[in-house]
Amino acid sequence: MTSKVPELAVNGRLIPNSVWWFHFYSNEQDASFEVTVPAVGRIRILDHGKQYQNVNARGILVPVGQEWIDSDRAFALAEAHGGLERRRSGKTFGLFAKLQMSPSNRAYWELSYLVVDEKGRNDLIANIDAITGEPLGGI
Repeated sequence: MTSKVPELAVNGRLIPNSVWWFHFYSNEQDASFEVTVPAVGRIRILDHGKQYQNVNARGILVPVGQEWIDSDRAFALAEAHGGLERRRSGKTFGLFAKLQMSPSNRAYWELSYLVVDEKGRNDLIANIDAITGEPLGGI
């Protein structure tokens, strides 16, 4: 069964059936684990063991850094740069946020608005720099 409910509210907060997922890596300890934090229920922690000790797997373990904007701020910026207009253009059936890393190792938020209007699917992907809050390509 597919959910027709968005994962996030427009304010960037989780709705009851969704989760935040975090991947942590310690270079010093060469240890990796993930934490799943559901809006409702228990927090789960999974130790990755030796999964990321392979040199080829380390490309995804670039740290985000300490100064980055949170999802609520990222959604507010996306709303101001076309997200609100797109949501109002039809029926929004999904909002998703991912903290991504560009090929140049720059962190950015990828905010997806899944919308259906009179023309059919009319989705918007808003990319927001996770440090500066500046809109990137896709808005």
